[in-house]
Amino acid sequence: MKEKIEINKIGKIKQGNYLDWYVEVIDDTSGETGGFYINIFKNFDGKGEAYDNWLENFNDVEEYFIDANWIIEWDVAS
Repeated sequence: MKEKIEINKIGKIKQGNYLDWYVEVIDDTSGETGGFYINIFKNFDGKGEAYDNWLENFNDVEEYFIDANWIIEWDVAS
């Protein structure tokens, strides 16, 4: 079963790479880049250590999540 992936919502990484960090998938398919951003950040507010990746399509996003071995808790407030 594939991990549920929420778009434009912050989730906490509960398993896999960057454990206890936060992730947000941004849909820019109608925007300037025509793809998806995966933003990974250590603090909920996005300040401090952070990384981003650009992927061409949602299938690539799903593969990224599988490769990272992520389980995400999407209902987080902070």
